[in-house]
Amino acid sequence: MDKFNTNKGQSLIEVIIGMAVATILIGAAAATTVVVLRSNFDTKTAQIASSLASEYANNLQSLAYSDWQKVYTPPAGKGADSQFYLTASGTAFALVSGATTTVIEGKNFTRYFSIENTSRDSCGIGNITTNATTSCAAVGDSGIADDPSTQKIKVYVNWEGGRNLNKIQYLTRSQNKVFIQTDWSGGANQEFFSTSTNNTFINNKFASSTNINHSSLTGAIMISGAAGGGSSATGTIDSTYKYAWAGNLGWLNFGASGSNVIVSDAELTGYAWSENVGWISLNCSNNSYCGTVSYKVNNDGNGNLSGWAWNEVIGWISFDSATSGSSYSYQVIINSSTGDFSGWAWNDKIGWISFNCDQSGSGGSNTCGTIDYKVKTDWRP
Repeated sequence: MDKFNTNKGQSLIEVIIGMAVATILIGAAAATTVVVLRSNFDTKTAQIASSLASEYANNLQSLAYSDWQKVYTPPAGKGADSQFYLTASGTAFALVSGATTTVIEGKNFTRYFSIENTSRDSCGIGNITTNATTSCAAVGDSGIADDPSTQKIKVYVNWEGGRNLNKIQYLTRSQNKVFIQTDWSGGANQEFFSTSTNNTFINNKFASSTNINHSSLTGAIMISGAAGGGSSATGTIDSTYKYAWAGNLGWLNFGASGSNVIVSDAELTGYAWSENVGWISLNCSNNSYCGTVSYKVNNDGNGNLSGWAWNEVIGWISFDSATSGSSYSYQVIINSSTGDFSGWAWNDKIGWISFNCDQSGSGGSNTCGTIDYKVKTDWRP
């Protein structure tokens, strides 16, 4: 009897101990569940913040591609402490100073970004550096200069509990939809926008010029002729007056598509076109033949032409009697005032080639009343 009662008491103690252990295990499991849920919640919140940062980064990249000036010249000063946010403006985005708050799944996210200028070594075209800018003589030289085509963007996302996330990217100008310069009054000697004086952004200068008046009238450039001895200007053939005539060959077109005739102070280059014999070359440099046979139509700087042109069918065409050694005087001349060609060229197979319907001053007659033709250029001595 005593033995039975002892076993019963032992069973009761075992039950109590088992319940205590179960309580401890259930409590631990509950605590673990809370930790896991908390961790999952924080991970999801961080993912939302990362998505918000990436959205801004992508939108800013698109904005920089389509309208670089909105990024380069924001509505307030740039720097590491600057704050901007994006807002929809029609089908594009606009930059606004400050920060913006977004509510997602009941949590507040504050979002903004900063914009900073970026410096590079090799005077603006080398590696990105955080060192201070220095004096630079020209692009590629030793020194540190601002790169106006690169901006540092840092996107910030903050949320409750003092948590935050940021994303850094560098935006580079790859194209401009429109670039307009209407003022050259700043003068020459600027190869790129960022000057060596405080890295100022200037849009009224240029690299170099010859015979250009850029300062008399803002917003205009005027070509100035060189005094006493001609200029280095070149000219092309008039789109209407571009034909010479050969009685035994027909029309020679000095302004045909593909002719590319250029008149300079020293020579003519390019081709004339004949429907009957094809291209007539005015200069051996047209097709790199000068190493084999050197020829060209020369210009003495005052419009007096001389020398030779070449055609594969009819051969050499002489532009003056002195070069050909002819006893009969002839020459093709460009009028220094009007740009009109006049006079004659000669070929042994087809004979005379007339450059103007009015040859009354070159041993011929004026036939312009019957058919009006001539070769004309915008070149002037």
